[in-house]
Amino acid sequence: MAKIRMLMMLVLVLLVGSACTYNRALREQFYRPTSSGAEKLPLKVGLLVNQNEQSGMIKSNKDIIRYDIEVNPGMANAVAAELATIFQDVVIVKEPKQAAGVGLLATMNFDISENQAHTFTARLELALRDPQTKFTLANFQQSEGVNVGMSAGAFVGAFLTGFTLFAGAPIFMPMAAHFQGEKAVEVFEEKLPQLVRKVVSEIGSDQRVVAFASGMRPAPFGGMMPPMAAGPPPKAPAVASDVDKVPEGKPVVRKNAYAVVVGVEQYRQKLPKADYAAHDAQVMSEYLTKVMGFQEENVVLIVDDHAGRTDLEKYVEKWLPNRVEKGDTVFIYFSGHGAPNPKTGEAYLVPYDGDPSYIDTTGYPLKRLYEQLAALPARKWW
Repeated sequence: MAKIRMLMMLVLVLLVGSACTYNRALREQFYRPTSSGAEKLPLKVGLLVNQNEQSGMIKSNKDIIRYDIEVNPGMANAVAAELATIFQDVVIVKEPKQAAGVGLLATMNFDISENQAHTFTARLELALRDPQTKFTLANFQQSEGVNVGMSAGAFVGAFLTGFTLFAGAPIFMPMAAHFQGEKAVEVFEEKLPQLVRKVVSEIGSDQRVVAFASGMRPAPFGGMMPPMAAGPPPKAPAVASDVDKVPEGKPVVRKNAYAVVVGVEQYRQKLPKADYAAHDAQVMSEYLTKVMGFQEENVVLIVDDHAGRTDLEKYVEKWLPNRVEKGDTVFIYFSGHGAPNPKTGEAYLVPYDGDPSYIDTTGYPLKRLYEQLAALPARKWW
């Protein structure tokens, strides 16, 4: 008889537990973005939110006090608000086809795993992708531990349930779940902003993102490359852009950062002009020294007739290896024409003395560039 009573009590506990899941959602505007006076990157970003069930719900089911907390739209709004502190415009989209007109697509993946009762690990990933080429620019991921603990109300509810030998479970267990769920929402709304800021701060300081905003594009085999020109570039309007205005301030000095900045607007072979390429290279050089903290002696700027193939070889294959040491940072910028080898399809940069008709002997292969950069002991390069 005692065994039967114990079995019935266990069944009652399980039934009560399954019937007492408390449902809530994060507040839509629980997040306050970081205030920043820094110049925003001139990009419109589309935030694509993963809509699967796991990414949209915080579930606690390690004991009989259970709760389900919906993450979105609160979490999506939080990420969008923080991204808006570094980008000119941010919009939330539900599917890629809604991202027309954006310059950068950020896919958000958020998941929660419960390690033990009411103790979680939250993970946030933002994958940045060029919507035109579909190539990935960079992935940023961080995790944060979240310990909800037991609320006083949940403890009282559980105690009264046991004190009444589960006879009061239909009353006290829902009360326990309510108080515990409310505490979980409060704790998550306090902890998740730290996770959002960690991920977005990495994006804001990543030089690949800065290079992308300046016109460089991710290459299919890694690194960055200039947009490949299939023909004469369109004429740009003769107006000043906000990007040309280098922000004033005192950047953090990067003593171990090196850059080779190349701009080829005029070509010896009378190729179509790469409009404003020399000017863009000059602006990028100023950004590196005045905003990114590169030292002037560590930044090489070569334009037009000073940017021949031998000049590229000199600075990429000699100047950098003679200076870069383990842990240093290397940045490469090229504004000008690119051309493929019509026989092999291999991509080339077209230097000042390059000729697309003989690109294999007059151009500088992108593959060779990446091999040279990969051989450097640098911590990272773009």
